[in-house]
Amino acid sequence: SSQLVQAIPNKVNGADTFPTWQVSPGVYGVDTLKQRQGQPVVSIWGAAAGQVIRIAAVERRNDDGLPATTNNRQDGAFALPGSMSQQYYLSTGTGTADRPEIFAPTFNVQGFQWVQIAGPAGEALPPGVKVHVDAVWEMRTNLPQTGTFTSSSALLNKIHEGTRVGVAVNHT
Repeated sequence: SSQLVQAIPNKVNGADTFPTWQVSPGVYGVDTLKQRQGQPVVSIWGAAAGQVIRIAAVERRNDDGLPATTNNRQDGAFALPGSMSQQYYLSTGTGTADRPEIFAPTFNVQGFQWVQIAGPAGEALPPGVKVHVDAVWEMRTNLPQTGTFTSSSALLNKIHEGTRVGVAVNHT
C-alpha cells in the first residue's frame, strides 16, 4: 500500500544538498536531484502579512531555470500545465530567520524534480523575502530493490537509473 515515506532532508552536516539558484531577482529554483512524488517543504521569512508565494513543482525545466512551457520548449520538455503543479501560500508575516513560516501541504501529491518559488503568477518576490526548501516529503510504495544493473556505458546506466526511479515514484 502507499505510505508517506520519511522526509528527505535538504541539509546534511549543515550544508544544503539541493542545489538552489536565483532564476531572476525574487524568483528561486531548487533541484531535488531526482524525480520524486510528494511535496516540497518550504521555509519562508521576511514576507509581509498577505504576501502570496507561488510554489511550482515541475518535472522538466529549461536550461535557464524556468519551467518548460508550450512557447518555451526544450529537449521535449512537457508543456504546461501538464507537467507543473502550482500551490499558493499566503504569508502571515510572522516568519523570521530563527522561526520561519513553514509551507508543508498534505492534501496534494505531485511528481517533480525542480521547484520554482516566486510571487503570484511567477512574479518576483519583494526584496527581503527569503525562501528555502527544507525537505521533500515523498509519497510512494516503499518497494524493496530486488536487483542491480550496471554497464560500461554511462548513458545506459543513467537511463536505467531514471527508469528505476520513474517506476518507484509512480507506484503510489
